[in-house]
Amino acid sequence: MTHGQLVMHLGVLVWNGTGRSSATVTLTYSSFDPWAIELSAGEGLTPWRFDRELLVGGVTGTTGLGDVRIEPDNDGVVFRLSNGRRSALILAPRDPIIEFLRQVYGIVPNGAEHVEIPDNVDEFENLASDGDEQFGY
Repeated sequence: MTHGQLVMHLGVLVWNGTGRSSATVTLTYSSFDPWAIELSAGEGLTPWRFDRELLVGGVTGTTGLGDVRIEPDNDGVVFRLSNGRRSALILAPRDPIIEFLRQVYGIVPNGAEHVEIPDNVDEFENLASDGDEQFGY
């Protein structure tokens, strides 16, 4: 599989606890994690990761539960984001999102998703033990 990455910057409107403002968000897709799309709202803010099918569904209908919900709104797409302490509503233009999704599925078509796992058992065990140390196991 050919690896690819796609980045799109979008001008959006954001509503949060302090009011409404214009902002730029970044959508990122990488074939290294072929199911996920990342939405970043700015430097120093935690990005939101969600399944690419969630974004596809949100262009035409309401999708998602809990932290990330996506739904259409006239010529836009609304992202409702919440982490339990804070929440935000982001209104993005629909046409660029549709184009982003076309390109995403051009990189990894539906059904062609997979993650490469090392062939060498020792290499796989090293990856697992590195994770153990990171989390204090």
